[in-house]
Amino acid sequence: MTGRERVLSCVRRTGPDRTPYLRWDDFARTDIVAAWARYAGNPAPIRREWVDEWGCRWETLDTTAGHVAGHPIASAADYAAYRLPEPQLDLAGLRANRAEYPDRACSGGLSFFFFERLEKLREFREAMMDLAAERETLEAFLDRLQAYYIAMVDAYAASGTVDIICVNEDLGLQDRLTISPAMWREVFKPRCQAVYNRAHEHGLLVFQHSCGYVQDIISDLSEIGVDILELQQLNCMDMDAVAAARGRMCITAPVDIQAVLPTGDWERIAEFQARLFRVFDRPEGGFIPQIYSDLLSLGVSAELGGQLQKLIFHLCDWRKQR
Repeated sequence: MTGRERVLSCVRRTGPDRTPYLRWDDFARTDIVAAWARYAGNPAPIRREWVDEWGCRWETLDTTAGHVAGHPIASAADYAAYRLPEPQLDLAGLRANRAEYPDRACSGGLSFFFFERLEKLREFREAMMDLAAERETLEAFLDRLQAYYIAMVDAYAASGTVDIICVNEDLGLQDRLTISPAMWREVFKPRCQAVYNRAHEHGLLVFQHSCGYVQDIISDLSEIGVDILELQQLNCMDMDAVAAARGRMCITAPVDIQAVLPTGDWERIAEFQARLFRVFDRPEGGFIPQIYSDLLSLGVSAELGGQLQKLIFHLCDWRKQR
Protein backbone atom coordinates (compact mmCIF):
# COMPACT_ATOMS: atom_id res chain seq x y z
CA MET A 1 0.00 0.00 0.00
CA THR A 2 1.04 3.62 -0.50
CA GLY A 3 0.95 5.96 2.47
CA ARG A 4 -2.26 7.53 1.20
CA GLU A 5 -3.93 4.14 0.72
CA ARG A 6 -2.73 3.08 4.18
CA VAL A 7 -4.26 6.15 5.87
CA LEU A 8 -7.55 5.81 4.01
CA SER A 9 -7.73 2.12 4.88
CA CYS A 10 -7.00 2.89 8.54
CA VAL A 11 -9.75 5.53 8.69
CA ARG A 12 -12.27 3.43 6.77
CA ARG A 13 -11.43 0.29 8.79
CA THR A 14 -10.66 -1.86 5.77
CA GLY A 15 -7.38 -3.29 7.08
CA PRO A 16 -4.16 -1.46 6.13
CA ASP A 17 -1.06 -3.54 5.39
CA ARG A 18 0.46 -2.03 8.54
CA THR A 19 -0.44 0.69 11.03
CA PRO A 20 0.17 4.14 9.49
CA TYR A 21 2.74 6.48 11.05
CA LEU A 22 2.71 10.26 11.49
CA ARG A 23 5.60 12.60 12.15
CA TRP A 24 4.97 16.20 11.15
CA ASP A 25 8.64 17.20 11.27
CA ASP A 26 10.11 14.33 9.23
CA PHE A 27 8.80 13.45 5.77
CA ALA A 28 11.14 10.47 5.32
CA ARG A 29 8.84 7.85 6.88
CA THR A 30 5.52 9.57 7.62
CA ASP A 31 2.34 8.54 5.81
CA ILE A 32 0.83 12.05 6.19
CA VAL A 33 2.54 15.27 5.09
CA ALA A 34 1.52 18.89 5.65
CA ALA A 35 2.43 22.09 3.82
CA TRP A 36 3.30 23.97 7.02
CA ALA A 37 5.73 21.22 8.05
CA ARG A 38 7.86 21.82 4.95
CA TYR A 39 9.39 24.81 6.70
CA ALA A 40 10.14 23.15 10.04
CA GLY A 41 13.78 22.64 9.08
CA ASN A 42 14.12 26.16 7.67
CA PRO A 43 12.40 28.41 10.20
CA ALA A 44 11.80 32.09 9.62
CA PRO A 45 14.08 34.59 11.38
CA ILE A 46 13.25 35.06 15.04
CA ARG A 47 10.72 37.83 15.62
CA ARG A 48 10.05 39.17 19.09
CA GLU A 49 6.81 40.87 18.06
CA TRP A 50 4.63 40.83 14.95
CA VAL A 51 1.04 41.22 13.77
CA ASP A 52 -0.59 38.39 11.83
CA GLU A 53 -3.14 38.60 9.02
CA TRP A 54 -5.98 38.49 11.59
CA GLY A 55 -4.71 41.62 13.34
CA CYS A 56 -3.44 39.74 16.40
CA ARG A 57 -0.19 41.06 17.89
CA TRP A 58 2.13 38.23 18.91
CA GLU A 59 5.08 38.31 21.29
CA THR A 60 7.72 35.68 21.99
CA LEU A 61 10.96 35.35 23.94
CA ASP A 62 12.38 32.44 21.95
CA THR A 63 11.81 30.44 18.74
CA THR A 64 8.32 29.27 19.71
CA ALA A 65 5.12 30.77 18.31
CA GLY A 66 4.69 32.83 21.47
CA HIS A 67 1.36 34.25 22.61
CA VAL A 68 -1.14 36.87 21.52
CA ALA A 69 -0.56 40.09 23.46
CA GLY A 70 -2.80 42.36 21.39
CA HIS A 71 -6.36 41.42 20.44
CA PRO A 72 -8.10 43.22 17.55
CA ILE A 73 -11.66 42.82 18.89
CA ALA A 74 -11.59 45.12 21.91
CA SER A 75 -15.29 45.04 22.79
CA ALA A 76 -18.42 43.10 21.89
CA ALA A 77 -19.45 46.04 19.73
CA ASP A 78 -16.41 45.40 17.51
CA TYR A 79 -17.53 41.96 16.32
CA ALA A 80 -19.77 43.35 13.58
CA ALA A 81 -17.13 45.72 12.21
CA TYR A 82 -14.26 43.26 12.27
CA ARG A 83 -13.09 42.30 8.78
CA LEU A 84 -11.98 38.71 8.34
CA PRO A 85 -8.90 38.17 6.15
CA GLU A 86 -9.30 36.83 2.66
CA PRO A 87 -9.00 33.01 2.50
CA GLN A 88 -5.49 32.21 1.23
CA LEU A 89 -3.66 28.93 0.71
CA ASP A 90 0.04 28.17 0.69
CA LEU A 91 -0.27 26.88 -2.86
CA ALA A 92 3.50 26.62 -3.33
CA GLY A 93 3.86 24.31 -0.35
CA LEU A 94 0.73 22.34 -1.20
CA ARG A 95 1.79 21.75 -4.80
CA ALA A 96 5.31 20.83 -3.73
CA ASN A 97 3.94 18.23 -1.32
CA ARG A 98 1.71 16.69 -3.98
CA ALA A 99 4.53 16.63 -6.53
CA GLU A 100 7.21 15.27 -4.20
CA TYR A 101 4.98 12.90 -2.21
CA PRO A 102 2.26 11.74 -4.61
CA ASP A 103 1.91 8.48 -2.71
CA ARG A 104 1.29 10.10 0.70
CA ALA A 105 -1.84 11.54 2.30
CA CYS A 106 -1.37 15.29 1.88
CA SER A 107 -3.01 17.71 4.29
CA GLY A 108 -3.84 21.39 4.46
CA GLY A 109 -4.78 23.38 7.53
CA LEU A 110 -7.47 25.82 8.57
CA SER A 111 -5.19 26.87 11.46
CA PHE A 112 -7.01 27.88 14.65
CA PHE A 113 -10.66 26.84 14.53
CA PHE A 114 -13.77 28.46 16.05
CA PHE A 115 -12.93 28.37 19.77
CA GLU A 116 -9.20 29.02 19.50
CA ARG A 117 -9.64 31.74 16.89
CA LEU A 118 -12.23 33.46 19.05
CA GLU A 119 -10.05 33.65 22.14
CA LYS A 120 -7.11 34.97 20.13
CA LEU A 121 -9.18 37.68 18.48
CA ARG A 122 -11.08 38.76 21.59
CA GLU A 123 -8.89 37.69 24.55
CA PHE A 124 -9.75 34.62 26.57
CA ARG A 125 -11.52 36.17 29.55
CA GLU A 126 -13.53 38.57 27.42
CA ALA A 127 -14.52 35.79 25.01
CA MET A 128 -15.77 33.70 27.93
CA MET A 129 -17.84 36.66 29.15
CA ASP A 130 -19.26 37.16 25.67
CA LEU A 131 -20.38 33.53 25.55
CA ALA A 132 -22.44 34.22 28.65
CA ALA A 133 -23.59 37.81 28.13
CA GLU A 134 -23.30 38.61 24.39
CA ARG A 135 -24.48 35.35 22.87
CA GLU A 136 -26.46 36.81 19.94
CA THR A 137 -23.67 39.16 18.89
CA LEU A 138 -21.05 36.46 19.27
CA GLU A 139 -23.00 33.84 17.34
CA ALA A 140 -23.50 36.25 14.44
CA PHE A 141 -19.71 36.60 14.29
CA LEU A 142 -19.23 32.83 14.47
CA ASP A 143 -21.58 32.49 11.48
CA ARG A 144 -19.25 34.75 9.52
CA LEU A 145 -16.31 32.67 10.69
CA GLN A 146 -18.13 29.54 9.52
CA ALA A 147 -18.48 31.01 6.04
CA TYR A 148 -14.75 31.79 6.05
CA TYR A 149 -13.80 28.21 6.93
CA ILE A 150 -16.15 26.78 4.32
CA ALA A 151 -14.55 29.05 1.72
CA MET A 152 -11.14 27.73 2.78
CA VAL A 153 -12.33 24.14 2.42
CA ASP A 154 -13.68 24.93 -1.05
CA ALA A 155 -10.34 26.47 -2.00
CA TYR A 156 -8.43 23.41 -0.81
CA ALA A 157 -10.75 21.14 -2.77
CA ALA A 158 -10.39 23.27 -5.90
CA SER A 159 -6.59 23.14 -5.62
CA GLY A 160 -6.58 19.36 -5.94
CA THR A 161 -3.59 19.16 -3.61
CA VAL A 162 -4.92 17.65 -0.37
CA ASP A 163 -6.65 14.58 1.01
CA ILE A 164 -7.12 15.89 4.55
CA ILE A 165 -8.33 19.14 6.13
CA CYS A 166 -6.70 19.84 9.53
CA VAL A 167 -7.88 22.15 12.32
CA ASN A 168 -6.34 23.23 15.64
CA GLU A 169 -8.96 23.44 18.39
CA ASP A 170 -7.64 23.15 21.95
CA LEU A 171 -10.79 22.64 24.01
CA GLY A 172 -9.55 21.04 27.21
CA LEU A 173 -8.12 21.93 30.59
CA GLN A 174 -6.48 19.30 32.77
CA ASP A 175 -9.67 17.65 33.97
CA ARG A 176 -12.57 19.17 32.03
CA LEU A 177 -13.53 21.14 28.94
CA THR A 178 -12.74 24.85 28.94
CA ILE A 179 -16.47 25.52 28.62
CA SER A 180 -19.34 23.22 29.55
CA PRO A 181 -20.15 20.37 27.17
CA ALA A 182 -23.67 21.82 26.92
CA MET A 183 -22.40 25.22 25.77
CA TRP A 184 -19.99 23.62 23.30
CA ARG A 185 -22.86 21.59 21.85
CA GLU A 186 -25.10 24.66 21.56
CA VAL A 187 -22.61 27.14 20.12
CA PHE A 188 -19.73 25.31 18.45
CA LYS A 189 -20.84 21.82 17.53
CA PRO A 190 -23.30 22.74 14.71
CA ARG A 191 -20.83 25.17 13.16
CA CYS A 192 -18.00 22.65 13.23
CA GLN A 193 -20.32 20.11 11.65
CA ALA A 194 -21.22 22.49 8.83
CA VAL A 195 -17.55 22.89 7.92
CA TYR A 196 -16.85 19.17 8.23
CA ASN A 197 -19.87 18.35 6.09
CA ARG A 198 -18.47 20.55 3.32
CA ALA A 199 -15.10 18.79 3.54
CA HIS A 200 -16.81 15.42 3.21
CA GLU A 201 -18.86 16.66 0.25
CA HIS A 202 -15.52 17.26 -1.47
CA GLY A 203 -14.29 13.80 -0.51
CA LEU A 204 -11.77 15.14 2.02
CA LEU A 205 -10.98 13.66 5.43
CA VAL A 206 -11.22 15.79 8.58
CA PHE A 207 -8.35 15.87 11.08
CA GLN A 208 -8.93 17.70 14.37
CA HIS A 209 -6.32 18.45 17.03
CA SER A 210 -7.23 19.16 20.62
CA CYS A 211 -5.01 19.28 23.69
CA GLY A 212 -6.28 18.73 27.20
CA TYR A 213 -9.28 16.81 28.52
CA VAL A 214 -11.98 16.37 25.86
CA GLN A 215 -13.34 13.01 26.96
CA ASP A 216 -16.87 14.36 27.51
CA ILE A 217 -17.37 15.20 23.82
CA ILE A 218 -15.50 12.33 22.12
CA SER A 219 -18.72 10.79 20.82
CA ASP A 220 -19.89 14.23 19.61
CA LEU A 221 -16.70 14.71 17.59
CA SER A 222 -17.27 11.36 15.94
CA GLU A 223 -20.89 12.29 15.26
CA ILE A 224 -20.07 15.57 13.50
CA GLY A 225 -17.58 13.97 11.14
CA VAL A 226 -14.08 14.06 12.61
CA ASP A 227 -12.21 11.28 10.83
CA ILE A 228 -8.88 11.55 12.68
CA LEU A 229 -8.68 13.01 16.19
CA GLU A 230 -5.25 14.05 17.47
CA LEU A 231 -4.92 13.74 21.26
CA GLN A 232 -1.50 14.61 22.64
CA GLN A 233 -2.38 14.53 26.36
CA LEU A 234 -4.19 11.24 26.85
CA ASN A 235 -2.75 10.86 30.34
CA CYS A 236 -5.41 13.28 31.63
CA MET A 237 -8.25 11.09 30.30
CA ASP A 238 -9.51 7.54 30.72
CA MET A 239 -7.95 5.98 27.62
CA ASP A 240 -10.34 3.03 27.59
CA ALA A 241 -13.35 5.37 27.85
CA VAL A 242 -12.03 7.42 24.94
CA ALA A 243 -11.67 4.25 22.88
CA ALA A 244 -15.19 3.15 23.74
CA ALA A 245 -16.70 6.54 22.81
CA ARG A 246 -14.74 7.25 19.62
CA GLY A 247 -17.16 5.52 17.27
CA ARG A 248 -15.64 5.39 13.80
CA MET A 249 -12.98 8.01 14.50
CA CYS A 250 -9.34 7.16 14.03
CA ILE A 251 -7.17 8.28 16.95
CA THR A 252 -3.67 9.65 16.42
CA ALA A 253 -1.54 10.23 19.50
CA PRO A 254 2.04 10.40 20.73
CA VAL A 255 3.22 9.36 24.14
CA ASP A 256 1.63 11.97 26.45
CA ILE A 257 3.61 15.17 25.93
CA GLN A 258 2.93 16.65 29.35
CA ALA A 259 3.11 13.90 31.94
CA VAL A 260 5.13 11.10 30.35
CA LEU A 261 7.52 12.09 27.54
CA PRO A 262 9.26 14.90 29.48
CA THR A 263 10.19 12.48 32.29
CA GLY A 264 12.76 10.80 30.05
CA ASP A 265 11.93 7.52 31.81
CA TRP A 266 12.29 4.97 28.99
CA GLU A 267 10.38 2.19 30.72
CA ARG A 268 7.44 4.49 31.40
CA ILE A 269 7.54 5.92 27.87
CA ALA A 270 7.73 2.49 26.24
CA GLU A 271 4.85 1.17 28.35
CA PHE A 272 2.66 4.17 27.47
CA GLN A 273 3.44 3.67 23.79
CA ALA A 274 2.60 -0.01 23.98
CA ARG A 275 -0.65 0.79 25.78
CA LEU A 276 -1.68 3.18 23.00
CA PHE A 277 -1.40 0.30 20.55
CA ARG A 278 -3.26 -2.10 22.86
CA VAL A 279 -6.17 0.28 23.38
CA PHE A 280 -6.61 1.83 19.93
CA ASP A 281 -4.95 -0.29 17.25
CA ARG A 282 -6.94 -3.02 15.54
CA PRO A 283 -6.29 -5.17 12.44
CA GLU A 284 -8.95 -3.21 10.57
CA GLY A 285 -7.40 0.15 11.50
CA GLY A 286 -8.36 3.03 13.80
CA PHE A 287 -4.98 4.21 15.11
CA ILE A 288 -2.09 6.32 13.80
CA PRO A 289 0.87 6.56 16.21
CA GLN A 290 3.05 9.64 16.10
CA ILE A 291 6.09 11.27 17.66
CA TYR A 292 5.70 14.82 18.94
CA SER A 293 7.23 17.22 16.43
CA ASP A 294 9.21 19.33 18.92
CA LEU A 295 10.92 16.89 21.27
CA LEU A 296 13.60 19.46 22.10
CA SER A 297 11.04 21.74 23.75
CA LEU A 298 10.08 18.85 26.04
CA GLY A 299 13.68 18.20 27.02
CA VAL A 300 13.67 14.88 25.17
CA SER A 301 17.03 13.93 23.65
CA ALA A 302 17.46 12.99 20.02
CA GLU A 303 18.73 9.60 21.15
CA LEU A 304 15.56 8.86 23.12
CA GLY A 305 13.47 10.10 20.21
CA GLY A 306 15.24 7.69 17.88
CA GLN A 307 14.72 4.84 20.31
CA LEU A 308 11.01 5.65 20.52
CA GLN A 309 10.71 5.78 16.74
CA LYS A 310 12.26 2.31 16.45
CA LEU A 311 9.74 0.98 18.96
CA ILE A 312 6.84 2.52 17.03
CA PHE A 313 8.06 1.04 13.74
CA HIS A 314 8.31 -2.34 15.44
CA LEU A 315 4.74 -2.06 16.77
CA CYS A 316 3.38 -0.75 13.43
CA ASP A 317 4.59 -3.91 11.73
CA TRP A 318 3.09 -6.32 14.25
CA ARG A 319 0.90 -7.98 11.60
CA LYS A 320 4.02 -9.07 9.71
CA GLN A 321 5.53 -10.41 12.91
CA ARG A 322 2.65 -12.76 13.66
